[in-house]
Amino acid sequence: GIRYADLSEAERERWDELEWQDGEIPDAIDAAAMNRWLFNADTVDKVLDVLVTEGRRWNGCSVASTPSTDPRATICSPTD
Repeated sequence: GIRYADLSEAERERWDELEWQDGEIPDAIDAAAMNRWLFNADTVDKVLDVLVTEGRRWNGCSVASTPSTDPRATICSPTD
């Protein structure tokens, strides 16, 4: 999570400028709330779309689409 008290002065200024839900500025954001915001279904779908259409390398593997009927299906195979 993020605690306001742990932020630098510049980060606190940015925090104060954000448009918070209900107009109330929180003292902290817990990790679970951050994960729900960052890893929502729309974000996951967009990441999978990029992986399937463009492919990426991760940890020595090439992530590519498969002939599966699910266009979001991916495999990780070692690269040479």
